[in-house]
Amino acid sequence: MIGRVSIALAAALALSACQIDIVEPGPSPSRPSVDDRPSRAVMRDACAREAQDQGVAVVSIGEFVTVTGSGGRDIGTSTMMRVSRGGEVFDVRCSYSFGDEIARITLA
Repeated sequence: MIGRVSIALAAALALSACQIDIVEPGPSPSRPSVDDRPSRAVMRDACAREAQDQGVAVVSIGEFVTVTGSGGRDIGTSTMMRVSRGGEVFDVRCSYSFGDEIARITLA
């Protein structure tokens, strides 16, 4: 009986070892330097264009704040915007992604 348990245990260990993927660690993603980021003017223009595409007029754009992802990596920026449509004025958030260089507007 002990022999059967030993064989079963050895077989289980051998099979589990076959299922383990060993991956060498790669380089960690680097933080984009300030020189690699778009200028504030580019980000403001992208947010203004996105607002226009959504049918709202920009009243004002706030200061951009850096957004960090996992591991503290800078992934974009975010700012509050005041916009108007049909006489109604409201606040929205514009998020600019460094990865795809796209501005997205959401309700605040």
